[in-house]
Amino acid sequence: MGRWWFVLARILLDMAFIPITVILAYSAKFKVGWVFHYVLDIPFGDVYGFAQVEPYLSNLGIITLIWMVCYMLMGAYRPFLGTMAEVDEWIVVFKGTSMAVICLMAFTFLDKSFPGSRFVMGYLWLFGILTSGITRYFLFRVEMLWLQQSKQLQTAMVIGVNNRSLELVERLVTMPILGFRYIGSIEQEPIQNVPYIIQNQYHHLGLLTDWLRHLQTHQPDVIFIVDLPILDWTPIRNWCGDHGITCYVSSAVEEDISVSTRAITLDDIPLIQYSPPSPPLLKIWLKTIIDWVLSLVILLLLSPIMIIIAILIKLVSPSGPVLFSQERVGKDGILFKMIKFRTMIPNAEQLTGPIMVDTKNETRYIRFGRFLRRTSLDELPQLFNILKGDMALVGPRPERPHFVAEFSKTIPSFNQRHQVKGGITGWAQINGRSQLTHHPAQKLRYDLYYINHWGFALDFKIILKTIEWVVFSREAY
Repeated sequence: MGRWWFVLARILLDMAFIPITVILAYSAKFKVGWVFHYVLDIPFGDVYGFAQVEPYLSNLGIITLIWMVCYMLMGAYRPFLGTMAEVDEWIVVFKGTSMAVICLMAFTFLDKSFPGSRFVMGYLWLFGILTSGITRYFLFRVEMLWLQQSKQLQTAMVIGVNNRSLELVERLVTMPILGFRYIGSIEQEPIQNVPYIIQNQYHHLGLLTDWLRHLQTHQPDVIFIVDLPILDWTPIRNWCGDHGITCYVSSAVEEDISVSTRAITLDDIPLIQYSPPSPPLLKIWLKTIIDWVLSLVILLLLSPIMIIIAILIKLVSPSGPVLFSQERVGKDGILFKMIKFRTMIPNAEQLTGPIMVDTKNETRYIRFGRFLRRTSLDELPQLFNILKGDMALVGPRPERPHFVAEFSKTIPSFNQRHQVKGGITGWAQINGRSQLTHHPAQKLRYDLYYINHWGFALDFKIILKTIEWVVFSREAY
């Protein structure tokens, strides 16, 4: 059983759920009022005595066909790969459903017998996104579970000499959708600082000097060689070729996570291009506008919750302020005051100076303070920082000047984080959250990845993933 069986499952689900979606859309427009009046005995909504369902039922075939053709044109019937592929699939569903509804509305002008209620079309668009999105999400999860448990994945071993091999291990572990099952690593020396997100999955099999015994013992389907000199990896590659093992080699190149890279060829000569990230000015403006609008909408929607939180803070800790502002380093190193709901006792650092939160033994929280921190509700006032232009919704988390100076002494690239505005959430926050607080080098790697790969789709994925992490309190204080 391969992934194409799940593609077939998507086709069959659409064939089943598109007609159901049509009936739901018809009922939402024409039958809700009837249910309230005659079933619930509540005088709410309109009762339509003339709306017949037969025209919708008789055209279910053509509606389903048009809908599925639109999905096919949008690429909905293919295996999805890459970072947060389930979000990519949801985006395709959104595009395909929108295209299908537009085509159905156009079809009403060509065939007058085709039902064309604009309200039904609106409900069709809404319910189509929900039904297709939800069913595909659960099917995707089933597919991932099947991939992790099945024998379809190729067993993979990583051979490397530095921490860069951990980036590859992280991809293999967190993305079974790529088709590999990671079984362990062989290194020149044991790696100490393993990223939090793969601490439980990372396996050190042994040293590079004993590579032959480990390959003979584990017999992987695939090996990945990362940054080994050619004299070291050539014997490994030759042995793999003799024993039917696929070998991927990442050439040893100087690593600099502060710039973006891409492979190019110059008259058939392979080269690695290094360049600082420089998104177009128009994209930067659009991101600012989107952040501003979304922040304003979220503030309006959550203002009752924020008022309740403010009242609770004042009740449990009347001697201190409701809001707490702290100096942070923003874009281009400019300092600004970041606003939060206060979660600790007044003047918590008066005697100690700047210190990080002790994730296990912290005693400075006010009542409800730990809850506010775990749920990230204390971050809501930073929406005002976005409206002021100091921050963005998504970006590296702004750090305090004291810790920026401290980390910069041992991590030369740390100030590269300040090429963009800091964010309420970011790529690091969905790859470890508070567990990365005491691991600035790992956190920096995620931040620079975000800077080098930034785009609206990545921002959207991070926001959706942040909601999941907050709801389930993953890796929170």
